[in-house]
Amino acid sequence: MYVKNIIDFILLNLVTIKYEEQAEYELKLLNFLGDILKRIQICHAGDLDINRIFEVISLAMNDNINKTLAVLSILESIAKFSITLPNNSASLVEKTLVSLFTQNNVRGICLLAKFVLGRLSEIDSNIVRKILEWTLIKSSNHICEDLNTNTTDEILSLILNLNSKNATELEKYYPNFSIEEKTLWHKLMQVSDKLWYQLMKDHSASELTLEILSQILVQFLIEEEMMAPENILVTLAELKEFFMMTTGAGYILEKFFFYFCHMQLQHSSLVWEPQLIIRCMAELFYEKNSKLEVPLLKSFFYLFPCLATSLKPKYVAYSYDYLKCMDLQQGNPRIFSFCQEQLIWILSMGSKSLKMEVLRYWLNNNSFHAVLVRVIIQGKFERDLLDLLIEDSEDAHKKIAVKFLQKLRSEEISKELAENLPLYIKKPNIFNYLLLSRPGLPDNDEKKMLLLELMVVALPVLRDNDVFKAACTYTNQLVKNLQNRQECLYKFTKYITTLPFLLNSLSDVPSDVCDKIFCLLKTLVSVQVKHQYQIDEEVEIDLASFIGRSDLSHRAKEYLPIIPIILKAKTKPMLKLKEESNLKLWYSIMELTEEPDIQDLGFFCLQLMMIKYEMLAFAPSVSNFIAKWCYLKPCHSKSHSLSNFIIEWMKILARKPKEMRPAIPSTEIESFVMRSGNLGKIKYFSKLLELVH
Repeated sequence: MYVKNIIDFILLNLVTIKYEEQAEYELKLLNFLGDILKRIQICHAGDLDINRIFEVISLAMNDNINKTLAVLSILESIAKFSITLPNNSASLVEKTLVSLFTQNNVRGICLLAKFVLGRLSEIDSNIVRKILEWTLIKSSNHICEDLNTNTTDEILSLILNLNSKNATELEKYYPNFSIEEKTLWHKLMQVSDKLWYQLMKDHSASELTLEILSQILVQFLIEEEMMAPENILVTLAELKEFFMMTTGAGYILEKFFFYFCHMQLQHSSLVWEPQLIIRCMAELFYEKNSKLEVPLLKSFFYLFPCLATSLKPKYVAYSYDYLKCMDLQQGNPRIFSFCQEQLIWILSMGSKSLKMEVLRYWLNNNSFHAVLVRVIIQGKFERDLLDLLIEDSEDAHKKIAVKFLQKLRSEEISKELAENLPLYIKKPNIFNYLLLSRPGLPDNDEKKMLLLELMVVALPVLRDNDVFKAACTYTNQLVKNLQNRQECLYKFTKYITTLPFLLNSLSDVPSDVCDKIFCLLKTLVSVQVKHQYQIDEEVEIDLASFIGRSDLSHRAKEYLPIIPIILKAKTKPMLKLKEESNLKLWYSIMELTEEPDIQDLGFFCLQLMMIKYEMLAFAPSVSNFIAKWCYLKPCHSKSHSLSNFIIEWMKILARKPKEMRPAIPSTEIESFVMRSGNLGKIKYFSKLLELVH
């Protein structure tokens, strides 16, 4: 009762203060109130009028940092009482927080943060969010800048306090809590060496330093999957004992010594000499070889390739023994780390099966693919990817390996890919991936010819569109390379199903696959026509159905050139236009002449088709087609293809009986020619018009 009266007296005096001259007196009263509250036993907390205390100190609160700290001391004292905060507490806490942030008072912010974290459900969510943001992002910056400040212990204590809270509950206030918390621990890992030195300087150093070092290492072990989260309490107790050992060499052979070195090498700098660590590893390894835990082996296999940079003779011996131990652990990816030095070490000196294992480990994580590619290029390890392609049973791994091989484009490996194709023709799960990896061309023509025959046989049985497209591309390369040898075309006539299969595929495969098929067909006909190779068999191609596909009409410029190649051939071409669909093709090309970039090619194709199949000149709507273009198109040098088409059309009509001739758009033709201003051209067209009338 006596204490309650004193508190009432202090509160009454605080309320009566109105002048700034009394600020010092007011501060003394606040400090006095804080001292009294600190001394009150928890069992007597029920006698306090907490509502009135909060109301009065809220009125006294302003930007004065000393007042803020006094109010903070009062809040800290109240925090120990298991009582519900009054409704007006939010305003006071917010004022205190703003004042502390304005003054950048780190110690004060830490104390207020602990108060807030202890009463999450009673504090405004915006205040909680600001406290969490400062703790997770800014507090660690103070430690990283300088550990030797009077606020270090307060920050470390706050971080430990935060770590004891339920992460799921905190995410309600701060959605990025888990991400930022991970970043916070990473920052602390970066100063783990400084924390260690601080502990070594003073064996009776703050319990906080000991606790935080233990927590840092625990977080590292959980992140690296070297410890199960449910074992935290046991591990923390062991870690504290380890960190308290400061004399003798016995602790160096503790597993936590190697875990700590592992973490430091990954995030900060080592506090021990590399030679000492390697020697300690060897002692423990040869003493307990078969009894070493997997997490400890993971640290060994991370540390050794990073530290044993100069391969002394004894280090080479260690290296092979460690790699042999890794071989015995195959099938357990927990022994690997995403460490560039470890990857180079294994790919350089490991067994073939171990290389496959480590490649699978890296391929399974997209985040490290860039590092993997860089290591493969620098170390020339492309052949290991090829081995993986052949030996791995997982399609997912093979698909990624294919992408890598496509990017790397090693000439040596591309030739090896080609040489492996005949070996795996009966194993589609390997053959297909070899094709997708873009094999190169062997130096020997006989090998190329063998591969061409292989591809001609394989094309009709490939079911996957991507593989089929790759096969067409590769076959096309082989034909172009072997075009000076006539037997390259005989491979297609020898296996009579391949060409018809390619032609039939044009109607039901995606447009990108159509492109590759057509490129191959065009190459075959071009090579035959260019070198005038005699081929007995010929296959009909239904270009009308192909060009008529809606998804391919925009690619007509790529496909139409095959028509002049076929129709101008001096020898019988291996492909010929399907006569039953010539009229349909004729009209399709007429429509395509609407496209400016293929007009001239379209007129040229129509002219050649008309020369080859004269009856097309009498097809309905040809007269209207000519009339339209004579009206639309100016007569100059760029209209040369249209002029030739009209000339050829009139020549054909002139050779036929009058009764067969359609209506001639004489007026439009004369107008078209007259616009040219070319007297010779005008006379020539006039004679032709006289002949056909």
